[in-house]
Amino acid sequence: MYSTQGAKGSESTALGTVEAKAKYDFINIPIMAKYYVVDGLAIEAGPYVGFLMKAENELSGGSLTGSQDIKDNMNSVDFGLGLGASYSLSNGFFGGARYNLGLTDLPKENDGDAIKNGVIQVSVGYKF
Repeated sequence: MYSTQGAKGSESTALGTVEAKAKYDFINIPIMAKYYVVDGLAIEAGPYVGFLMKAENELSGGSLTGSQDIKDNMNSVDFGLGLGASYSLSNGFFGGARYNLGLTDLPKENDGDAIKNGVIQVSVGYKF
């Protein structure tokens, strides 16, 4: 599963407000156990492993405008847990939602608070 993840924020400095966006691209491989509560409705839970494909920071504001590749500063593998639910209709259409909680600190070296993934995924599809 290809997943685009990230965060954004802003900070006021003496030079003005600087906006930052962190963008991470992962290939996530979930291993989910599914339990059908009633016909069509299932809950699912299990681990996943994610492989970092791309990581960059984008800064805008004042003289700090630009993009920087930060993949070498990040852990290349993310482990986590997923929890969700899905519903399948008898005509083949289905939908689902899942929350993935990352357990790996993303930066290789981090002196501050831990930075981990927390992702909400929504899916729609058709089984044939």
